[in-house]
Amino acid sequence: MCVEPTNACNLNCRTCVRHAWDEPEGFMTWATLEAVVDGLADAVRENGPPGDGDGGGGAAAGPHAAGTVAFMGLGEPLLHPRFLDMVRLAKARGLRAEVTTNALLLDDEMAGGLLQAGLDQLVVSIDGASAEAFGRVRSGASLDKVVENVRRLHDRRGPNYGPGMRIGIEFVAMRSNVGELPGSTGSPRSWAPPSSSSATCSPTRPSCRPRRSTSTA
Repeated sequence: MCVEPTNACNLNCRTCVRHAWDEPEGFMTWATLEAVVDGLADAVRENGPPGDGDGGGGAAAGPHAAGTVAFMGLGEPLLHPRFLDMVRLAKARGLRAEVTTNALLLDDEMAGGLLQAGLDQLVVSIDGASAEAFGRVRSGASLDKVVENVRRLHDRRGPNYGPGMRIGIEFVAMRSNVGELPGSTGSPRSWAPPSSSSATCSPTRPSCRPRRSTSTA
């Protein structure tokens, strides 16, 4: 289940749908989050574990789909003042928890908090493997800072934090940056998280669609 903690964001990416809307910024209330998580946990208990029987999501939905709270949306989830509590709540109810983030707020304190809370997967949105390509999409953001934050998180993982957190990447591919997709010929590799688990190719407007698409796992 996708949960949007906030529609506020600390970036203004050129590919973002936020350019075409005028909704006010807001943050999910704790009461709403509790109702959503408790409802999902109840449904999982009633229908069995993910992939088990007709109600568990099945293989087509992914092995963990029915029991996962995916914190993501138009905003940056880490901006929510109670985001760590949100992860803790999901885990306390027996659910998987994952987040998609731009990683700019993933400082040492946040990294430690996410590991201690038991976050299962963190996916980083990166739209360029070079500072130039990254900056064209994410104006004002620092690719070096993102890499530093993700590497810090990766290095802090270990036996003290359970089975470990999966770290992946999400990539909005355009003609201007598709050659930098991980695994593409000539794409820089020095920035990639050491344990990248996924990459997503998500073409947007027709003018931005790549001539080819690539994904890695």
